[in-house]
Amino acid sequence: MKESPQRIGEGSIRKVTYSLLGAAALAAGLLLIRQQKQEDLKVAGELAPGEAGPSEISLERLRELGI
Repeated sequence: MKESPQRIGEGSIRKVTYSLLGAAALAAGLLLIRQQKQEDLKVAGELAPGEAGPSEISLERLRELGI
């Protein structure tokens, strides 16, 4: 049996719709992950009261010091 042209068009539209929904979900997920990482960096970057510098030394700084 041959499918009608209308039926074939519906299948194509469905594929495009699912692809767009998938791309939107992926983009939203990436934005949420990026936002959480930025919040974590802000929290990690804050200094404790009475400290002059950050408590964690970066990998680049350790390499500079030769450790």
